[in-house]
Amino acid sequence: MSKTKTQMQILADQLIAVFHEYAGKSDTIDKKEFKKMINEQFPDCVEYPQNQQGKDKLFKDLDLNKDNQLSFEEWTRLLGSFLSCAHIKFHQQEGHHHHHH
Repeated sequence: MSKTKTQMQILADQLIAVFHEYAGKSDTIDKKEFKKMINEQFPDCVEYPQNQQGKDKLFKDLDLNKDNQLSFEEWTRLLGSFLSCAHIKFHQQEGHHHHHH
């Protein structure tokens, strides 16, 4: 009998699925795939300027070994900063609710 997955395992599976959706068989994300992913999956956030230059810089910053590909490990750094940003937005929205009470 398979144990039920924890919330974190389920989330991990979903995140890995998103990565693979863009990475494909190569298991890395190139610049073209990266831009598509940012446009489709990462809504406007402080760290995600929606212009070309911003995306190029972000890609460069994430690509630690400078092979013009993002490995899964490099990609998780994007995830970290995106989650931090989402967390701040969550509290900002939450803050607005308190005023109504």
